[in-house]
Amino acid sequence: MEEHAQAVARILESLGARTTHLVGHSMGGAIALLLAGLLQEPPLSQISLEGNLVGDDCRFGSRAIVSQQFAEFLDRGFEQLLSPATAEASPGEALYPSWLEKSDALALHRSAASLVEWSDSTQLLTRFLSGTERKIYFYGERNRDAEVLGLLPSIEKIAVPRAGHFVMNDQPKAFYGHLSTFLRISPP
Repeated sequence: MEEHAQAVARILESLGARTTHLVGHSMGGAIALLLAGLLQEPPLSQISLEGNLVGDDCRFGSRAIVSQQFAEFLDRGFEQLLSPATAEASPGEALYPSWLEKSDALALHRSAASLVEWSDSTQLLTRFLSGTERKIYFYGERNRDAEVLGLLPSIEKIAVPRAGHFVMNDQPKAFYGHLSTFLRISPP
């Protein structure tokens, strides 16, 4: 996760970006939290789209990946992730295999291991709860029972109706409407 955050920091620096709103989905939520500490200026806001904060957030994807030795993952596990989505899959779930096929198996395995370690440490949750920037946590209505929601009492939370983990793909109109409203609000 640290290497991903460093890469994004270098990109932002090369672009001359001084002020940022950090938006991170799933693994990207962890990267955004680590990135915040690398920026010259603190972010204006942290926007989490079911970003990983605690160990339970890894219960499906990353934890399943790291439960396999890399050779096993390379032999079978990676190919299983690329399997076509089921008929019941949400729009975001249907896109997931096509996103993953662009990934390097070793990089994905290492990233999953790092994400599980960071999530299990609770340091991501601590980082999200601390700091002075505005924060919001988006989640799919189908995930309304997620453990992490009870750990964010002081954070504004938005449930995206009829959405699962991929809120921005499952219900783009609703999600982006909420996001644009949040970004138009002046900081306190």
